[in-house]
Amino acid sequence: MEEGEVSVLIGGKAGEGISSAGQVIAHLLGQLGYRVYMYFDYPSLIKGGHNFAIIRGAGEQIGAVRDRVDIILALDRETLRVHEWRLNGQGVVVCNADTVKNLPGIGIPVGAILASEQAPPVMGNSAILGAFVRASGIPWPLAEAVFAKSFRKGTAQNLRIARKGCDASEERLRIPALGKAPLPAFTGNEAMGIGLVEAGLGVYLSYPMSPTSNLMHFLAGKPGSRGSGSSSPRGRSRSSSRPSGAPMPGPVPRWGPRGAGSPSWWRPWASPAWLSFRP
Repeated sequence: MEEGEVSVLIGGKAGEGISSAGQVIAHLLGQLGYRVYMYFDYPSLIKGGHNFAIIRGAGEQIGAVRDRVDIILALDRETLRVHEWRLNGQGVVVCNADTVKNLPGIGIPVGAILASEQAPPVMGNSAILGAFVRASGIPWPLAEAVFAKSFRKGTAQNLRIARKGCDASEERLRIPALGKAPLPAFTGNEAMGIGLVEAGLGVYLSYPMSPTSNLMHFLAGKPGSRGSGSSSPRGRSRSSSRPSGAPMPGPVPRWGPRGAGSPSWWRPWASPAWLSFRP
């Protein structure tokens, strides 16, 4: 691990919360004073297949990740099959012992931990995150505070699972605190949402699809922010007809070419996202 820098890869199946877990790692590094950049592989998958995220922290502002990583968090064997080449010589592997067999690293009995809490499989990433905390020498009180803010559903249960994952792990290296003030960490969609609200967004109408949905959810979670609103019309016909009423209260409608399907990029009546700004 280079001085003042660390890179972490987490991987598993689509639907196992890999992106969310990566964001938690980014917040952990941010609290240690690192400037963080996260890359999330975004294939067209719903469940199954392979997802991964690379989170890089450094002492100075960065705008990309490196190929090599210091820690691999593997929720399944595929993660190691695809990414083991990335691991630095002194790197550490933390894996789900139920799915990754006979490989060097720290094996965490994720299934047994979940069973002890009667928890669903998707909470397995909490056990791996807890194991990462111990393996990298991050103080538990700091991690617990980040987890408590990040686990918005089933907070207490997720915290217990993370603590059991931490207890089942062992320290292999230490990610040092840099002594710098933490900076806020947010996704590109959240940054776009903040910009839209600051620009005077009044109404946001969106067809629910990736990657538009995350922006819609962010705006919907802040209904009182400068009077902005968000709506998700279900169905293409409703999505195309709803914006016709947007100008009535006053805002001038704008349409945003976001989402998949090239035809919707140039036909405003079929656009998956509409924006209205207050005059």
